[in-house]
Amino acid sequence: MDTVYDRIQRNLLSDSELHSLLSDIKTKKTVTIIDACYSGGFIPQTSIIDILPDTYTGTNDTLPSSFRIFKEALTYYKNNFHTRAFKRHRELVITASGKSEVACDGFFGQSVFTYFLLKTPLYADYNSDGLITAFEVYRFIYDSIEHYWNSEEKDKEWNFLPRISTQPYDIVLFDLGKKNQSYSIVSF
Repeated sequence: MDTVYDRIQRNLLSDSELHSLLSDIKTKKTVTIIDACYSGGFIPQTSIIDILPDTYTGTNDTLPSSFRIFKEALTYYKNNFHTRAFKRHRELVITASGKSEVACDGFFGQSVFTYFLLKTPLYADYNSDGLITAFEVYRFIYDSIEHYWNSEEKDKEWNFLPRISTQPYDIVLFDLGKKNQSYSIVSF
C-alpha cells in the first residue's frame, strides 16, 4: 500500500543527491543558501569549522563573535591552502540552522532566516564598500537571529543559529552600485 509517508520519501533529496545536482552546474563560484531544519548537515564536514555547538539552546555562556568565525576560517585556509580543493570551484554554503537544530517559521510571515536574509541588501554592508559578501550576509543573519529571535522569552529549544562553510575566500552577492543585477536561482 502506498502511504503518504512513502510518497513523501520518494520526493525527498538526500544531501548527496543535492550535492550531485549542484555539482552539475558549471560555474566558477557558487553560493548555496538553504533554509530548512537540520540544514547544517548539508555543509560538507571537510569544509566546516563549526565552532558553534551542534544544537544551540541559547544557554551557552559564550558564543563566538563573527570575527572569531572569520579568524577560524583564515586558520583553516592557512593550514590547508596547498590542497587541490582550494584551487578548484569556489563554493560557499549558508544554512539556516545546524545539523541538529530546527529553523523556525512564523516571523512576520516568513521563516526567521529568510526574513533576515531578505533584509541583507539594506543592512549588511558592514564595511560600507557598496558590496555585500556572503560573509556579511551570514554575519547579519547570525547577529539578527541572536538578537531578535534567540533573546525572546520562549522555550529555548526553539533557538538556533545559521551556519556557513568556511573557505579561504568570500563571494560578493550584491553590488549596491549596480542598478540591474541578475542572479541565477536554482530551486528544487
